[in-house]
Amino acid sequence: CMDYRGKRMVKILVGVRAADTRGLIKIYCGTRLALQPKRLGDETASSPGKAHKVLGFLHNKDKRPSAHDYTRIKDVDEEGRIKTAATYKTYPLACILPVVHRGRNNAQTFVQLNAAIPNEFYIKEPTDGQFHLGESVNFHLLPVGEERLFHLQLRSPSGQQYKFVYQPADQGYILRHPVKERGAWIIVYHTDTDGWLPIASYNCV
Repeated sequence: CMDYRGKRMVKILVGVRAADTRGLIKIYCGTRLALQPKRLGDETASSPGKAHKVLGFLHNKDKRPSAHDYTRIKDVDEEGRIKTAATYKTYPLACILPVVHRGRNNAQTFVQLNAAIPNEFYIKEPTDGQFHLGESVNFHLLPVGEERLFHLQLRSPSGQQYKFVYQPADQGYILRHPVKERGAWIIVYHTDTDGWLPIASYNCV
C-alpha cells in the first residue's frame, strides 16, 4: 500500500505462466503480522534480545559474516529469501477477480516484502526480484504513513552494507548500486526495539 492524495492505494502486480491467458486474482487482506496479537511461543522467537543477538553483525563492523551467510538476519532463510512474506496463510481471502492477459509474455519474478516488520514500505523500484550480475540497479522505497526518518541499508551476499539516501521531495529513500555478487541482496532498516530487520530480498544470478 501507499499514500495517494491522502488515501491508501494498493498496487497489485500479477504474474501468470507463459501458457496461460486467463486466471483469477485472489486478494487477501487483514491486520499486519507485526500488529496481530502474539500467539503462545511467539514472544521468545521475536524478543528484542534475540533479535539483537541474531543481528549483532550489523552493529560490529570488525566481525563480518562469511559469504552467503544469510541466517544471521531475522526472518530470512539460509538462501536469503524472506520467510515471512505475505501468503494465503497470512491473511483471509477478501475477493477474487478474473483476469485476461492479451499482452506479451513477461517472465518477471516480483520482489517479496517482509510482512512481519512493524513498519510498512512501498517499493517503487525495482519491482523485479531478480538481478543480473554487473547490472546497475536503482532502488527507491517509500515508507507508508510514517513521518519519522529511517536508516536503510542494502546488504550484499558477502555482508557489505550500502546506505540509502533520504529524498525530501517524496520522503523516499534512494540508492544506485552495481550488483557485483551472485546471491541474495537484502534491504534492511533499523528499528528501536528489534534492531535491523529485512524489508525485501532480491536475487542476483
